Amino acid sequence: MASDPSVLSQLLVQRKQVALARSQLFGFIGASYTSQSISADGERLVNMYLEPVESGHGKNSVYLTGTPGLRPPFVTLQAPTRGGILAGDFVYAVGGDTVYQIAQDGTTRVIGTVINDGGPVSFAFNGSQVLVASGGQANLIRGDWTYQQNVVAASMVEFMDGYFIALQPDSRRFQLSGLFDGETWSGLQFAQWEQNDNIEAIVVAFQELWLLGQKHIEIWYDAGGQFFPFARVSGGVLDQGIVSGFTAKRLDNTIFWLGRDDRGQGMAWRANGWTPQRISNHAVESAWNTYPRIDDAEAWTYQENGHTYYVLYFPSAKPRDKYTGYNPPTTEYAGATWVYDVATGMWHERAFWNPTVSEYEAHKARWYVAAWGKHYVGDRTTGDVYEMRLDCYTDNGWPIRRLRSAPHISTEMKWMRFKRLQIDAQMGVGIQDTATVTGATQSAPVVLTVDTTDGFAINQGVTVSGSAVPDYNGAFTVTAIGAGTITLDNQNVPSAAFTGTAIVQRPGGAPVMTMRMSDDGGFTWGNQHDVGMGSLGQYRYRAIYNGLGVSRDRCYEITSSEPVQQSWIDAYSDAAPGRGS
Repeated sequence: MASDPSVLSQLLVQRKQVALARSQLFGFIGASYTSQSISADGERLVNMYLEPVESGHGKNSVYLTGTPGLRPPFVTLQAPTRGGILAGDFVYAVGGDTVYQIAQDGTTRVIGTVINDGGPVSFAFNGSQVLVASGGQANLIRGDWTYQQNVVAASMVEFMDGYFIALQPDSRRFQLSGLFDGETWSGLQFAQWEQNDNIEAIVVAFQELWLLGQKHIEIWYDAGGQFFPFARVSGGVLDQGIVSGFTAKRLDNTIFWLGRDDRGQGMAWRANGWTPQRISNHAVESAWNTYPRIDDAEAWTYQENGHTYYVLYFPSAKPRDKYTGYNPPTTEYAGATWVYDVATGMWHERAFWNPTVSEYEAHKARWYVAAWGKHYVGDRTTGDVYEMRLDCYTDNGWPIRRLRSAPHISTEMKWMRFKRLQIDAQMGVGIQDTATVTGATQSAPVVLTVDTTDGFAINQGVTVSGSAVPDYNGAFTVTAIGAGTITLDNQNVPSAAFTGTAIVQRPGGAPVMTMRMSDDGGFTWGNQHDVGMGSLGQYRYRAIYNGLGVSRDRCYEITSSEPVQQSWIDAYSDAAPGRGS
């Protein structure tokens, strides 16, 4: 059963009120909410999401846990990837100007080409044929995998009740194919809506066709008409539009979109029946409206572990200091990714941490497809298609920097002395990986070649255990480390060439989290302070920061880039009034 967002919001507010009264809890668990004035609230949640404890008996009613990582590329297409669809036994995807067929084993086949305008592509599937729209032109993949270019002009395509539906570019019209026939497009099978703005998107949901324009929305249905089967629903006109057509998505038995109308733009909506319901809040809307443009935004959706996500990608967002406005950009457009969790009604940010320039960029994923029981996403800049997994703790080997900027701790701006901060997190997870190792029959010493493509770093002092090597049992003594290799002791010699798995653990195996604090309400920050999270198996370890000085308005920021499961339960501040001891 999905959590009630309003109930969760009330729980978080109640916890903050209790926190202020006790001066112990302080609302550490929460969503991204950086208001126009960070003196009021400057919270951020990056690469973590809120997980409710539905039993009602947990240590906390909700905690933070890490977003999924990206495994090494499943396939690599022409750059950039632009979209994909599962149709039958295959995924069809577009990279650059090329259409690919992708099999479950990762083999690819070139099907044809499309116009490459750099934007996202639109797919529809009628059970045997795939229609793909790109650059204002729709192309057909037949059931025998042959390809026909330019079957109809289209900026977006859908499928409903046996008909492909093609949105004609820069127009107020849409056109229907023949029944289950993507090769036949009669010039008489079109309709034009009655609004004065162009249609920007078409979406089929609950057997209705939604036409989303710049200022209006119309809802059509299959009326079974003799000359044209579709008709507008009586009263099915909404005075709300869409700012970018590719943000309209089916999700949670309705549709979601980034809106605009005669009065402005930049609010996210979902349909509640035929009534638009706002899902964004003032803080995220304030962030979006600082971007140079949002009319090029894109969206993708997915569900996992009871959470259903609406993901908004803003390619034109520049690097932004959340306190003082725009910094001179180190990259022209770093982009930004925001995620709405339907289960909680809360927003978080997903981002790729660029270590070269030490700043967040948009998450690497641009589009999503569920196939063969797995989650796949396409890279927004390269041709890589990744498997996305909760048990993968890097982005294709790059660290995932997880961040929580907590609310203000302030009591009528009076001095408070902060003795200690404790982060209640899942401890003792250690840093380890199940690595694939290969070797050959040889004299001692034994040299393992380790597959580190999941992002695990081999460091001096690692330990290896498992049964990967013939004639070895239990733990192995490591005598040397190389680039992707581990040399074992010379006690035994393998009797045969081998490929297997072994557990590789970093020296000490103790991940760390980093704390910064601000005493001016979040405008400037002090030095970084690291604390361990326990070696593997040290489940009773505690992450504590001591002697934290005095402040009238304290903010804490916690980050961690370690490739381990991250679950942050709560945080406790031992503070007392006054400047003395």
